[in-house]
Amino acid sequence: MSKTDSIKKSLALPTSGSAQPARSSDPSAARSAHTAAESTMFERVASLQLEDDSLGHNRGKGWRLLKWLAVVALLSAGCLAAYATTGWRSEGFSAQSIQEWLLGPPQVDALVVQKQSPVPILFDTAGYLIPHATVQVSPNVAGTIVGLHTQLGQRMKRGELLAVLDDVTFRADFEKAKSEVELAKARYDELAAGSRPEEVSEAGALVKQAEVRLGLAEAELTRAKDLFRKKVMPVHEFDQIQATRDEMHENVNELKQKLRLVELGPRDEAIAAAAAEWDRAKAVLAKMQYFFESTRVTAPIDGTILQLQAELGETVRPEAFGSENGLSTSLCVMADLSELEVEIDIPEQEVHSVRIGQYCEVTIEAAPDRVYEAQVSRRTPVANRQRGVVEWRVRILEPDEYLLPYMNCRVLLYEDKPSPDQLPVIRLPRETVYGEAGDYYVWVHAAEHAQRRMIALANSELLSDEQTEFVTVHSGLNDGDVVLLPGERLLSDGQAVRVQ
Repeated sequence: MSKTDSIKKSLALPTSGSAQPARSSDPSAARSAHTAAESTMFERVASLQLEDDSLGHNRGKGWRLLKWLAVVALLSAGCLAAYATTGWRSEGFSAQSIQEWLLGPPQVDALVVQKQSPVPILFDTAGYLIPHATVQVSPNVAGTIVGLHTQLGQRMKRGELLAVLDDVTFRADFEKAKSEVELAKARYDELAAGSRPEEVSEAGALVKQAEVRLGLAEAELTRAKDLFRKKVMPVHEFDQIQATRDEMHENVNELKQKLRLVELGPRDEAIAAAAAEWDRAKAVLAKMQYFFESTRVTAPIDGTILQLQAELGETVRPEAFGSENGLSTSLCVMADLSELEVEIDIPEQEVHSVRIGQYCEVTIEAAPDRVYEAQVSRRTPVANRQRGVVEWRVRILEPDEYLLPYMNCRVLLYEDKPSPDQLPVIRLPRETVYGEAGDYYVWVHAAEHAQRRMIALANSELLSDEQTEFVTVHSGLNDGDVVLLPGERLLSDGQAVRVQ
């Protein structure tokens, strides 16, 4: 077999399943012209081929590859030229079938049909989910984590233990403060109770003893006076006896004053000072107890752990104000996922079209078939002057496990909430609908092919209005149908297409 015959056999084109109208009215003439054109084309290709010896043995396999690529390109151009000049449609070929055979089915954009509420939509915007409240949990004291009792994504109840810090120092300070409180209390109780009866009796007994000694000193002084007058006693002895008597007298007065003080008890000022010291000790105890108990970090709310910012063995220091020194400033971040909101931006000029409590529908990219009812809950008090928008929050009424913080979502804001008797409808972009005078159709994707689907419109008069973006489909389409969007090429019924 010659090289020309081999090329002809390898490039034999498949025939289409359905014949297309021929350009020439005489099929035999067209077939003859086609045969002549094909023979001429292959002869031209064969005349361009070079023998291996003429290329030289130093060319290598690369030159042979370039030779065959050139042959294939010329044959492809010859096939298209033959179609243009002789009309291969009479043989079952078409430009579209040849292009599909060479390049594969065309790619077409499409949209998935989904029923929507009949109530007008004010805004169709994008946003992302955020918790209603997010809490960054930090211990109130610095310390090393010696026990970690939670993990990422775990649901915690308020008051449940999250972590335990090293408490040796705080425990010692707490015990010392308790002892100081007990000491101050005992001192206050002692003063507030006053003198005991035994103390009063003891003071009275001392007074009586002093009075007895005073009586003896006065008797001795009387005798000394007689002797001194008789000049029998020296002066210095008399002075000594008189001084002893005077000392005894002052001692009795002193002991009587002490007895009176014992009977009165402590001063009010002393009792007040003891009470203040007791209060101070109790305040120090409360502070030490607070520090000691703060070594056990508990959940401040019912929520889910969104982030763990410290691990077992790390030192947490909330006053560090950042991680420049390698210390963690917080333990974790948690939020209550039963209250989720969507953060959206509304242009400044449309801000008065939105109101608190306005009905919305939210869908997420992760589960586009699930629609969540929501309502506008609040807005920020200031606008973003760089972007010219105002931030609003939309609260999900019944969140479920599919919703996660910071998911991208789509929000539809309606004028009013649809009533139960208002059934959902299908809306399509105006440019996807073809036909006229009630004979309307769309192209749908079915079994990897384009299929012409007849539809009925509820507002066909809007097709002629260029200001109309969407039209309502009364019948002919169902949820989940894939409608092909207009492109550069015209579609035909049964044509193989690929959806982008």
